[in-house]
Amino acid sequence: MEAVVDAALELIAEGNPRPGVAEIAERSGVSARSLFRYFDDLTELHALALERQSEVVADLYEPIDASGSRGRRIERFVEHRLHQYDVMGPYARAALARAATSDVIREGLRSRRSALRRQMEAVFEPELSKLAPSARRDVVDALEVATTFEAIETLRVERRRSRASAGRVLTLTVDRLLR
Repeated sequence: MEAVVDAALELIAEGNPRPGVAEIAERSGVSARSLFRYFDDLTELHALALERQSEVVADLYEPIDASGSRGRRIERFVEHRLHQYDVMGPYARAALARAATSDVIREGLRSRRSALRRQMEAVFEPELSKLAPSARRDVVDALEVATTFEAIETLRVERRRSRASAGRVLTLTVDRLLR
């Protein structure tokens, strides 16, 4: 079973967000028929593979250093989000591609987004604590949307921004939202 999950993760890492049964079976060295002895369907396999990958990168969801000036915290935060994008890109694309048909993957995405929101709130608590509750909610929502995987993907892929250029856009956005 591990070889099958490893094969799915390798194919996703290589840029295939929806590897099929034949590809996974060939890569893992098991027959397509054998694959379904381990898993009820491909969605279950993909969910397990993405869950395992999330465990591997759990440190990306740990607290970010919240000390220092606002500028320094923004710098650390933006670098963290860019690093997360670099590391998790193929797996996030795969999860997003499968989320509509998998409750497990959809719940995993929701959970990770909640963790990232808490992480962000902790980093910018000095600024957020000065806001009225409704304004705080609006700013936190705006910060969250502006720094999602999808926002970074838009900058990097659709707008063809370099990593440094995307970082400048994120830094500008976060700074303006916190003013």
